[in-house]
Amino acid sequence: MKFSLSLPLILGVFMVNCNKNEDMSQKEKPLPQPPLKQEVQTIPATSYTLSEDGKTLSHWKDEAATSIDLSEDKVLNKITTIAQGAFKGNKKITKIVLPTTLTTIGEKAFQGCTELNSVTRPASITQGKYRGDFFASANKSIPASVEEGLLLPEGVISIGEHAFSYCGKIKKIILPKGVTKILSGTFSHCETLEEVILPEGFTHIDQEAFASCKNLKSINFPNSLTHIGKNAFEETKLSVLILPDSVKNIGELAFSNCIALTSVTLSKSLTSIENNTFLGCTALTSVTIPKGIVSIGEGAFAYCSTLATITIPSGVISIGKDAFQSTALTSVTLPEGIVSIKKGAFGFCKQLTSVTLSKGLTEIAEEAFMGCTALTSVTFPDTLTSIGESAFSGCKSISSIVIPYQVTNIGMSAFDDCIALTSVTVKPTTPPNIPDNEFIIFSYCKGNPDGEGCHWERLSDVLRIYVPQASVEAYKKAKGWRHYAERIAAIP
Repeated sequence: MKFSLSLPLILGVFMVNCNKNEDMSQKEKPLPQPPLKQEVQTIPATSYTLSEDGKTLSHWKDEAATSIDLSEDKVLNKITTIAQGAFKGNKKITKIVLPTTLTTIGEKAFQGCTELNSVTRPASITQGKYRGDFFASANKSIPASVEEGLLLPEGVISIGEHAFSYCGKIKKIILPKGVTKILSGTFSHCETLEEVILPEGFTHIDQEAFASCKNLKSINFPNSLTHIGKNAFEETKLSVLILPDSVKNIGELAFSNCIALTSVTLSKSLTSIENNTFLGCTALTSVTIPKGIVSIGEGAFAYCSTLATITIPSGVISIGKDAFQSTALTSVTLPEGIVSIKKGAFGFCKQLTSVTLSKGLTEIAEEAFMGCTALTSVTFPDTLTSIGESAFSGCKSISSIVIPYQVTNIGMSAFDDCIALTSVTVKPTTPPNIPDNEFIIFSYCKGNPDGEGCHWERLSDVLRIYVPQASVEAYKKAKGWRHYAERIAAIP
């Protein structure tokens, strides 16, 4: 049998086979790949000193460089540590990009880099492990870079003392998850710093960490925070302070001289307000003191000149020296349990008009209410035994006082310059001890009290001292009291 194929059919078969072969060759051919990025040494080796193992940048020597990208250099992009003082005092550097391998920044590493405004990780890292929401507590997401700020790679877990102190142009700091502490003075004197974002899991702010960051207005305090050190935020511009209940202690002077601070809510885990914690916070008007507080330290709220009201909760047993000196308090009511009021505790509160002292109080120390010129009413508890030197000196508006039964001692100048005083009722049957001088207890300064020419005289002749009837003669003969014998009479 013969077969014959037409020419058109043969050509068709040939073309089909060619197309199939072409398709197969295209499928088998690998797709083009982007060229691999070659690591290059972009920074001359003469610009720095490395440790022997190549993991630590020991010293930066190039004094002319202003912008440094460690992440692009094939040598420096592998370092794990920037050593103590590596860039200290460099006045030229404005920007530095850190490698992702970095874990440790040493003490004073960038101290005094006054022109430094940007410390960041590589801007290309925006995904993978670097994209997570490290700052859920602040409800903020991680940006790729920060202009005029500090944004460290996730691997950094340790920043040394004073590492960035006196870096005068950094405006924002974002710390990565893994950093749990800011050590002593780490960011102190960063005078352009405005905002700080701390990660969840952060626990510890050491002494002077942000001291004298005079434009710092915003910082989030994570619920994991437990410690705020001495002078940590001294002379910052924080305006509202709300501490989480995880905070267990705050150091002395921690928020002193924060002149923009208006409102404070303290942690319920605190047991004490330390010495001078809010000293000189001249805009402070509102303070919430939790019930767990047992002591208020020396000068804790001294010179908070707009603080007009405060509630001291039950449980407080100690109020320190000068604790509320020169505040704007208008009235004070102390809870039971306070045994003594220390020296100058409410001194020079010139708007204070009324004081109610707690049952159980035994001692009013020297100068406790000195210079409270508007004070008109003081209620002493029956448990009181001692009134200290100058305790009420200069309280020019008090017209009458009642000294309770158990008082045994009244100090020198206790009621000096109380020029409105007309009635003193002294209930003890045994005359309390007072200095034996007619111009010591109930006298006033005629002349210039702040300089020479002060002439002390007895208070107005209208002053009367009332004592128990059976003790009138004893008072008239007792040391000190005898100088006022003509004014002593029996209690009506």
